[in-house]
Parts: sequence; C-alpha cells; structure tokens
Amino acid sequence: MLDKRKIKTRRDIEQALLTLLTKKSFRQITVNDICERSLTSRSTFYDHYDDKYDLLNRLVDRYTQEFKVLASEKFNQVVFSDDQRFAISQITNPLLEDREAINVLLNIHEDQMDLFRNWQNILIGLWSHGLDQVNIVEDVPKDYLIKVNTDIVLDYLIWSLDHNRGNQDAVNLVRKMVVQTFKGNGIN
Repeated sequence: MLDKRKIKTRRDIEQALLTLLTKKSFRQITVNDICERSLTSRSTFYDHYDDKYDLLNRLVDRYTQEFKVLASEKFNQVVFSDDQRFAISQITNPLLEDREAINVLLNIHEDQMDLFRNWQNILIGLWSHGLDQVNIVEDVPKDYLIKVNTDIVLDYLIWSLDHNRGNQDAVNLVRKMVVQTFKGNGIN
C-alpha cells in the first residue's frame, strides 16, 4: 500500500507542473521550478520521477489510458445503439472530474507526450475498426470518414471540458452527424 505522504507528494508535484504549464512552455519549466511550486526538494522530486519528462509522460499516459478505456467501452454504443447520447456522456462525464489537468495537457505537444494526439489516434483506430464493420456504398473515402468523425468527437469532448459540462443540444448534433456516417448517406 502506498504511503499517504507519497501520494500527497506526487499530487503536489503533478499539480505544480500543471500550474506552471499555464504560465510557461514545458521546455521553459525546470525541475527547480516544479520543486519550488510544489514545496518539495529536488531529492524528493527524483525519488518519484526520473526528470520532468518522466513526470509529463506519466500524466499524459494516465489520461490516455483513461480515455482509451472509456472510448473503447462506449464506442459501439456511440455509433451503433439507439441511445448515443448516454454513451457520449459516459465518455465525457468521468473526464470532467479532471478537466483542469486534461485541458492543460491537451495543449502540450511534446515528442511522444501529446495527449491530444494520443486521443486522436485512439479515435482513429476505433473509427477505422468501426468502418470495417459496415459497407461503404458511396464514393466517400474511408480515411475521410475517419478524420471527420474523429474531429467531431474530439471537438465535442474539448468543448465539454472547456465549458465544464456536456450540452444536450451539442450531444444531439454529434449523434446525428455520427449516425449519418453509418446509417445515412453512403453507408449500409
């Protein structure tokens, strides 16, 4: 079992980085900056993380994995069920709990540590697999449908996180656009 002090220290260090990322670019932030902001020593920081890249990577990985689980579990319901609104909110609502951290991380684009790109790749994979399950009868390129639907879902998620809420009208619009891909024009 983890010691409560270690949990608190990690939380303080993570929060320090997230706060600093609202003021400076990641490349401008130093381990000293993180330690000063979190009120921890450098040795304590290095007890928990290899460097600032390890810290950022762990944060990005945590929210990547959370999104992957949520999106994978609910994808078929979003696309193929009669109640897509419920599924979309089941993806969005858990993310709202950590919206401040996620909003910061979605705007950080470091090599291999890019939450936005990770979420995008997860959705591309899910759409690609989903479109393999249906027949596209019109001359709509599969890669275009994947891109458009990925962008629709990402835009809705980012809007929801920015505004700290889902919006039923926006969910309905997303649902109509996504369903149209599969049941409407061009797809049987």
